[in-house]
Amino acid sequence: MNNRRFDKRNSSKKSKYIIISCFLGIILFMSIGYAVLSESLEINGEANLYASHDYLWYKLTEEYTNGDDIRFSENRYESGKYSYIGDGSNNYISLNGELWQIISIEADRSIKVVKLNTTMNYEFDSLNNRTSTSTYCDDLINGCNAWSMETSIINNSKEGSVENNSSLLSYLNETYYSSLGSIQDIIEEHDFNIGPVSDNSNLSTIISSEESIKWNGKIGLLNVSEVLYPSNISDIALGTSTSNFITDYANSNNIVLWTINPLADNTSKVWTINYDKTQIPSYANSTTLSVDEITYNYIASPTMYLKNNIKFDNGSGTIDNPFTIQN
Repeated sequence: MNNRRFDKRNSSKKSKYIIISCFLGIILFMSIGYAVLSESLEINGEANLYASHDYLWYKLTEEYTNGDDIRFSENRYESGKYSYIGDGSNNYISLNGELWQIISIEADRSIKVVKLNTTMNYEFDSLNNRTSTSTYCDDLINGCNAWSMETSIINNSKEGSVENNSSLLSYLNETYYSSLGSIQDIIEEHDFNIGPVSDNSNLSTIISSEESIKWNGKIGLLNVSEVLYPSNISDIALGTSTSNFITDYANSNNIVLWTINPLADNTSKVWTINYDKTQIPSYANSTTLSVDEITYNYIASPTMYLKNNIKFDNGSGTIDNPFTIQN
């Protein structure tokens, strides 16, 4: 009987030793595993950080946002976005042998670029592109200012459906896009802010209005806010003569540039950048503007987003030595 009790006590002790040993083994294993995992994370983190130095967005936001060569600054109205604030002489980028200019580095690190030097004298929307089946477009004689086909679009007091894309959207994303060759591989299909803008808005309201409607695609146009920023006047009014590389280009070339944003409470007028650096609403089917016996052409400036993983290769951003990216 006593031997049995002794055997039970001895067996119980052995079980405790086994459990404790297993517990300590698990702790040791987890400690080793955690150390290996931490080291792996640290190495990978350093590798990722190092790799980011190669990206074009990193170069632009790290090298050109302070010191004596400031070209980009954090946007005061759009979190995480860096906007170009220079005079247009040092934001050139070469894409497939063609010159584009950088507008901004977005919060998602895609890079927004525009091709200003085009001869695309096109209507925003041609006559008869929209039909009477559209319940939004109520002025077909002057074209329709909705950028894209929408089953339901709200432009303040104007509301309805749009059955076709604008003529310019179709041209840029079909005919023009197909001509871009290898550039197609680095274009990000991205949201464009196409909301209507009122003629009595301040800059922060304009940005909010633009963001109210989005279109996801490859090739778009400039936003109204991009011709007002980086003005230090927060309540700057539309129609004001402003000076940045976009308005300066329109002025020096005696042209009118289309934007992507319609006039609020209207179905046929689109905001444009005038030859005199002001912003004016124009009928969607306009191709020329005559003032004092001088004729100005309406020009489309293709705008797109480059993928955030493109890597910097060379260049300083000038027209003679533009930024280039790795193939």
